[in-house]
Amino acid sequence: MRTQPDALSSLALRAPAPGLHALAAGQARRWCASHSGELRVARGSLWITFDGPQPGTEAGPQGDLFLHAGERLTMPAGASVVIEPASRCPSANDAAFTWQAQRPVGLGEAVRGPASDLSHALGDAAHALSRLMAGVWSAGRGPWRA
Repeated sequence: MRTQPDALSSLALRAPAPGLHALAAGQARRWCASHSGELRVARGSLWITFDGPQPGTEAGPQGDLFLHAGERLTMPAGASVVIEPASRCPSANDAAFTWQAQRPVGLGEAVRGPASDLSHALGDAAHALSRLMAGVWSAGRGPWRA
């Protein structure tokens, strides 16, 4: 039995996947980021319209932005955009995107790096102190001592 790879590819591209947000030609969707994160175009091209300066990016993007498959847009928490396929032609393939919210950093993760740095610094300081004391001790026994 022969299969048609093009037909299978088309079906596979349209199959729903967890976290994949598909938009048909002419369909628009408002996206409000409750957490900062990254919008990635999975297929097609997206026309993204910003409501205005986004919170925390007053000098940042405004107006319209066009992204193509594989391109990404980082959005701060509270940002709001309208997303739609760049092509309005019904015969064109739909577009899809994924959203990856940034995971909030827990207290343990936030202090792990600095605690490790402090541990290394204290170890270096202890080593330097022991060398200093050894130097002072040996200098105290030198020929100039009465």
